[in-house]
Amino acid sequence: MSTKSPCRIDGILASDANTAVIFRRGPSAVCQMLVWDLNTDAVTPGQWLRARVYTRRSDVSPDGRHLIISASSYAKWRRKDCADPLLASGWTAISRPPFFSGLVVWLTGCAWNGGGIWKDDHLLGINPPSYIWYEEKSPPRQLQIRHLGLQTSEDDPIFSLRLAARGWKSAPSDFGNLPNQERRSSSGRTKSKSDPDEYDDWFRKLIGNLPPQTKGGRYVMEKHFSRGFLRREYGIQRERWTAHDTAGAERKFWKPARWHPQWVDIDGRGRVIYGEDGCLWAWSGFPDGRISLIADLNGHVFERKSPPDWALRW
Repeated sequence: MSTKSPCRIDGILASDANTAVIFRRGPSAVCQMLVWDLNTDAVTPGQWLRARVYTRRSDVSPDGRHLIISASSYAKWRRKDCADPLLASGWTAISRPPFFSGLVVWLTGCAWNGGGIWKDDHLLGINPPSYIWYEEKSPPRQLQIRHLGLQTSEDDPIFSLRLAARGWKSAPSDFGNLPNQERRSSSGRTKSKSDPDEYDDWFRKLIGNLPPQTKGGRYVMEKHFSRGFLRREYGIQRERWTAHDTAGAERKFWKPARWHPQWVDIDGRGRVIYGEDGCLWAWSGFPDGRISLIADLNGHVFERKSPPDWALRW
């Protein structure tokens, strides 16, 4: 029996297209991107990246065509072809899944903040560090950019905002909540042709769906669907995901190791989809239906893969 640890899997569901972008990490220094077509269950392997990809600060556009990631690498090769070598170690980029080749690139020089949230296919809220942000490859004219204006952070609140944009909402916790931590508004946004009030209203609604900020307590978010609900409970050093039927009974749980990702969601066919043990799974007819193995990603190994022409065009 192999004692090798399974690869780590994270994913992002496209809200308007029944597809998901999958991130496969392992060994820790490399990450592969894949696309899961949830209509056919075909999984298309894509490019590998020798860097740490902060998947919980990343997001895919509603149509599934564009991805924004936050990443960092302190390897010397990053500084060779970079416009500003001093900032090369951290970056935010937009690409065409399942490829990492950047169509738009902002350099940050660090592992703080980065990434962003898509409002729609042509409007993106980005999460730059407050102290530096260098645009190496500019966005096209049809893409409108806003700054989220969030405080310095790591994965949250970007990750929780992404969940809120996909129907996850704050739920009661059995821990007492302390006063809310101050949240900055999107006042640091860049100018855009879109209606600023419309964008601000959307952003406020996302903030409103986040759990209360607590110290030493537990945050809870839930996503309800016709056959039950998913639940995420998390604190400073722990995280637990569960799937419940309509009566509230827990039917499955996932408890990832600290700093390891966990991905659970509901696809357009009403299936519970998730990553576990280095594999992709789909649960049809939850809670009494069949759990199907879609793909085992553990055997994938790093290889250099050049992007096709379409992945280099907006």
